[in-house]
Amino acid sequence: MFENYKEKMGKYENIYLYGNGTFTEIVKKVFGMCGIEYKGMVVSDGYNNNGELVLSDIKSDRDKTCFIITTGSKSYTDIVHNICILGYYNLYFFSEYEKQSLKYLSEDNVYETYMDRLMTSTNKYVCIYSSNFERPQNQHERRRKFSDYIEKNFPEFELIEEIQNEYPYDFTKPNETSLSHFFFYKKIC
Repeated sequence: MFENYKEKMGKYENIYLYGNGTFTEIVKKVFGMCGIEYKGMVVSDGYNNNGELVLSDIKSDRDKTCFIITTGSKSYTDIVHNICILGYYNLYFFSEYEKQSLKYLSEDNVYETYMDRLMTSTNKYVCIYSSNFERPQNQHERRRKFSDYIEKNFPEFELIEEIQNEYPYDFTKPNETSLSHFFFYKKIC
């Protein structure tokens, strides 16, 4: 499923994960399946209480180091700023839209702010795990074709790969299947 992942990450000697929660655990599993080793979990200064690495203590070759940011919080800008201040610019973002974010952003201005924050917080790649079709609002849920928004508002990003979910949605097994797929975007200019 992630055939090219190891190759993309293979150029880095030091890979650090920055984030927490369920989606970080998913990224760890994907990395394990792909044979990608990471150095550890990273937190901002003052938050080390579970044996994580503190961001300011990392002293690695900047060209051979990357950060995988897996948080779905509103703090993307702060995280990117803290990492870039230290001179690290190889940043990759993974955001869990399906379960916690995108489908619940029913108000246009909130959705647009979220998408703008996601797309402007990287200098290279964005990976989105989400459904990508329009469906009218149902109670608190609204699905959107986010690729149209990216194409219109962020033409500097190109969809380089779409990986279909191994467990396509089955209404008889809603907790074991998903409407989401992986979408990889690359900044081309």
